[in-house]
Amino acid sequence: CEARFRALCEYTSEAILVHQATRIIYVNPAAVKLFGAASESDLLGTSTLHRVHPHFVKQQMVRLDDIVKRQPLLPMVESRFVRLDGSAFDVEVQGTAIVFGGEDAVHVSIRDITRRKQTELRLQVAASVFSHALEGILITTADGTIMDVNEAFTRITGYTRTDVLGRNPRILSSGRQDQAFYLAMWQQLTGLGQWSGEVWNRRKSGEVYVQMQSISAVRDLQGQITQYVAIFSDITA
Repeated sequence: CEARFRALCEYTSEAILVHQATRIIYVNPAAVKLFGAASESDLLGTSTLHRVHPHFVKQQMVRLDDIVKRQPLLPMVESRFVRLDGSAFDVEVQGTAIVFGGEDAVHVSIRDITRRKQTELRLQVAASVFSHALEGILITTADGTIMDVNEAFTRITGYTRTDVLGRNPRILSSGRQDQAFYLAMWQQLTGLGQWSGEVWNRRKSGEVYVQMQSISAVRDLQGQITQYVAIFSDITA
């Protein structure tokens, strides 16, 4: 059974270690790589607590106590571990009580989620900027259907988010620009991926105003345009 366990662990891409009372007694190649070790001997016999970020030691000790006592617990939690060079990284970690070498032990599966956490942070920052920007922001699909607007958009145009979702930005048109103006705009957008200039638009109240606007194309990994993002400010005054 243990031989089968080792065979499975040796070839999985997920980092796995086994410890007894926090002393590491087994690591697979993925764990050696994850912790930046030269070989498994750099980790065997050391304490798992040395691989846990100080801010998360209490979390892991409480969790270990529950695992040993066979208490109900979340199968996987987010934590932060430390490589041998001292660098920290975010992880999802799962622990299970097992018998290893004829003695009670704990099997730990570790997944590096650093990139995911960085992406989440960037999305949070982007969402904060979107919500709190003084400029109006309008996001459309590639065909021009409005996907989202921020609060500044509502303040400037008078249209609520509900008013415009699923509609085309043409609802803002004042009629002061002719078809040639918009044709040139779209040619530059599709060709260069961006356009900026002054546009006369009409608020929900019917009042005409002028805005300084920048539009950028958002592309996917294949280079195809998936969205357009317009950022504008009221320069009527």
